[in-house]
Amino acid sequence: MTSRQCPVCYAVVDASSYRSHRLRHVRETRERPGGSRRWRRRRQQVLERDGWACVICQATTELEVHHVDGDWRNDALDNLETRCFTHNPRGGVGSLH
Repeated sequence: MTSRQCPVCYAVVDASSYRSHRLRHVRETRERPGGSRRWRRRRQQVLERDGWACVICQATTELEVHHVDGDWRNDALDNLETRCFTHNPRGGVGSLH
């Protein structure tokens, strides 16, 4: 049997159940404001690491977590940084007011 790795949770899933596995993540994200539980935990870690301030201007309002490489699936801590609305190139997505 063929297996595929889920880009969200990195679980290795049998190819025949891969679609339903991925849809579970889509439902989780839609049902929870602010994304999945996993993403909210990761975002909290980044905000705490960066001292709840924009890494560019040190602003402490309208904070967002930015994916440095632009790949929203890459949630590695070294790829995430805190930015204010002004300094996030995709400003407005995932805002923390």
